[in-house]
Order: sequence, then structure tokens, then C-alpha cells
Amino acid sequence: MEKAIFVSHATRDDEHVTRLRDTLIEATGRHFWVDHHELTPPEDNWRGAIQDALKGCQAGLLILSRNSVQRPEIVAEWTYLLNIQRDLFIAKIDDVPVSDIDYRLHLVQWIDLSQGWDPGISALVAAIRGDAAPQDAPVVLMRPVTGRIDRKYLLIPIQGRDYGLDALRERLKTSPTVILGIGGIGKSRVAAEMVMTSPDIDGAIWHTCTDVSRPDDVLSLIRQHFGLNTGTPLDQAIKYFRQQRCLLVIDNAELVAEEQRQGYVAVIEACFDAGAQVLLTSREEWDELDIIETYRPRPPSETHATQIVRNMQHVFHSPHSLDKHAERIARAARYYPGLIEWAVKQTRRFPPERVISNLRRLKSKKMQPALDEMIHRSLRQMVRHEGAETRKALQRLIVFRGGFTYEAFRSMFDVLDSGSADHYLEVLMAWQFVEIVVTGDKTRYWVNSLVAEVLEPDETAITQHVAYFRSLVEAQHERDDYGPLVAEIANLEIAQQYDETFADWLKPIWPAINAARVL
Repeated sequence: MEKAIFVSHATRDDEHVTRLRDTLIEATGRHFWVDHHELTPPEDNWRGAIQDALKGCQAGLLILSRNSVQRPEIVAEWTYLLNIQRDLFIAKIDDVPVSDIDYRLHLVQWIDLSQGWDPGISALVAAIRGDAAPQDAPVVLMRPVTGRIDRKYLLIPIQGRDYGLDALRERLKTSPTVILGIGGIGKSRVAAEMVMTSPDIDGAIWHTCTDVSRPDDVLSLIRQHFGLNTGTPLDQAIKYFRQQRCLLVIDNAELVAEEQRQGYVAVIEACFDAGAQVLLTSREEWDELDIIETYRPRPPSETHATQIVRNMQHVFHSPHSLDKHAERIARAARYYPGLIEWAVKQTRRFPPERVISNLRRLKSKKMQPALDEMIHRSLRQMVRHEGAETRKALQRLIVFRGGFTYEAFRSMFDVLDSGSADHYLEVLMAWQFVEIVVTGDKTRYWVNSLVAEVLEPDETAITQHVAYFRSLVEAQHERDDYGPLVAEIANLEIAQQYDETFADWLKPIWPAINAARVL
């Protein structure tokens, strides 16, 4: 028996939906599952029957109207259909305001029956059959997107990024822009939000990079987006950016081979100069792109990360109610969206308490696939490009706590000339494992906190760590100036744990350092 097409609609539209169902059955011969026809009282499990129909359908038909547009159960139905990768047809049956329609649906084609019943039915029948739309069909696509965006980026509402998104929109107006960060921080999700909600664009081109990607792949998408011939050269294709405000997204740019990057830069600059906004996501900074704005997403706050847990439980269909566990899951995931996603998916198989326990212990076997995607894949790429010594350098820096100065960094590599040591720092910063923070005239470096938890430190660096901070304390003690040591409290505390002799030596000086903290 052929699977049905599930019809999602508001009860107030039953009369319109019945007429539409009967017309479509006659025109296509398909089975359309409509609740008020399939279920009759006394149905003792109405919601369960609808869930079964959703699971078993071959596609969905959303009836978009003033009655349905903001109904949470309708949103849940079409979100579920998209998440399980069913085709979704949309029939708009009245003058529902475009501003009321969920922004995620702006990327999906609608057939507007309110513009005319007969041409609308013809277009809808053609879509269901997989045929080309008739000429002058009442088809609406508010924001055409060429290329494939992972569905999960479209289904999970973004949380806690409002200020960053506003700043990102402004940067995109003035320069090509890159979203930089380690895996799992939400770079692609932020890019998808730009595609869906930016008021400055009317369409988008999304190019997902691989290790075999070429600049011509971007050109092919540009041609496809504007309906151009396959032989249209770049200088002709980009002229169409002046006719449509467009965002070009280059996702996972770190995967592009080095020998291809200069060609990508030429395409990026040509598109931007022609009027396109250009946004990259990457785990690595490109040296080839000199003039580019950067945006580094931070992990969301506890409040927003907790809401992300709640949102993801619906998208990934956890059988557990995670509301009472959401805050602890968010905290155990260090507020990283990538770890939250792993945790919510795990609750489809394991109790929430077990999942939280695994999150707290990042070394557990079940955590390794998630950590491999977020961190170890980047490490392998860095080592492949720059050599194994860069990973060893990172493991030496993990012995620090609370950041470190450039002088402290150099103490870890005192056998190297300054050029070689600086190269390690430069590479680790390019791959987002180390970040620079400048406050006034003070410069400080920080190893990403999640990376520091996941990797094992190089224990041979401990001796140098303790020696450096003993020398620093001695110098400041002689000057009777303990203020500069306040920034190193965390390093001094860990040094005492590393070396009991150092702890005994520091003990009589410690009160003076603590006193400087409150001055």
C-alpha cells in the first residue's frame, strides 16, 4: 500500500482542507491523511494516531493560513517532517501576513492558492507528481537558497546570540567575514541564521567545503542560483549579484586544500566587489585572506544553553522529558552546542543521568566520537599541515591556568630560538586552540578551556612552569610589588599542586599576594 501524504492544518480550516483533499485525490490518486477524515470518535489516542501517521507518511502537506501559522502543534508537525527528511509541500490558502510566517519556511517554496484556486491546484499537483510547475504558477519562494544546508541548522532556534548577530550583520556590509572557532561552537548554525533572517539579503548560496573542493564549485552554484548557462564565466556571472541582494556562505573553509585557497580568495573578492555579502566558517584562519572581518562565537550563557537543550529534545525526539534535566545537561556540556547535541541524541538510548555522567567525564568512551568531531579532527588537520611538534607545543601550554603572558610562553620553549617558538604560537592561534586577549597595554593568551580538558598535558613542561613562576615571584618579592602577581593567581595555585617544595617556599609570601588582590 502506498504511503500517505500527511496534511497538517488547523481545525478551523477543516472545510477548506476537505475540499483540497478531495480535489488532490481525484487529480493524483494519492492517499492524503487528514485527521478529521481518518479519525472518528471515540478515538482514545488522537495524538498517538497523529504521531503514527507522521512517522509513516511519505511526505507532508502544510496548509498555511491565519489559523495555522502560529499554532504550536502545527509547527511541531512540519518541523518533525523536515527533521525526518520528508518532502514538505506548502499550500497557502489565505492572506496570512508574510511577517507572521516562521522564518524557516521562507526557504521552502509555497504554492499560493489564495491567488487563484485552479492555477494553484495545477501547481500543487505538479509538485506532488514531481513535474515541472506550469507557466505562471502561483509559486512563492521568499528567500531562494542554492546549495544544501544541514536541516538541523534550520530546525533548532538560535539562543543568546542577538548582540553577536547584529555585529556580524554590520561586518558583512563592509568586508568578507569569517566565523572562527573550534568544532561544536555553533559556527554553521550562526551562518544559517544569517541566511534565514538577515534583512539585508534576498537569497543565498551555500557552499560546503571538502578536501577536494575547488573554486569552480562555487562558480557552479552561482550559475545555478541565477539560472545561467554552465559556460558562463565568473566575471559575467557575478554581475547578477547587483540584481539580487545575496549572501555567499563558504562553510567548513578549513577543509580547502592550501593549493586551492588562492583561487577561492579570487572568487570571494570578485563576489564581494560585485555586491554580494560573503561569509566563511572555519576552524582555521586563512593567511591568504588579509582583509577580512572576524567573528568568534562564545559558548552561550547557562540560561540560553538550557533552552538549547529543550529545543533540541523536540528536534531529535528524545523519549525523555528533559525539562528537569536541561540545566544540568547544559552545565555538564560546558555550554557547547556540539556537546549538548551529542547529549540530547544520547538520551534516545540512555537515561539522562547516565548521559550527564558521561558528559562530566570527558574521557569516557562514549564521548570520543563527539570530541573527535569537535577537537581531534582539527588537531589532525593541524598536524598534517604543520607537523607533530605543534600538537606537542599545545600540550605544553595546557599546564598553564588562567592564561599566560608571552614571557611565560617563551619559558616553555627556552631551547628554541624566538622565531621557532613564535611559529608554534601563531599556528595554535590560527587553529583557534589559543586565543589572544588584549586589555589596555596587557597581552595575555588562553588555551581553549575544552581543549585543555580533553588533551593530556606534557608533564615535562611542569618543571619549567614551576621554575618560571618561582623566578617571577622572587623578582616581585624583591621589589615588594605583588600587584603583577594577581593575574597569575591561578598559575601560582596550580604550581603549588605540581610541586610541594614550591608550595612550602611560597607559603610565607602568599598572604602578601592575596592582599594585593583586593587593592
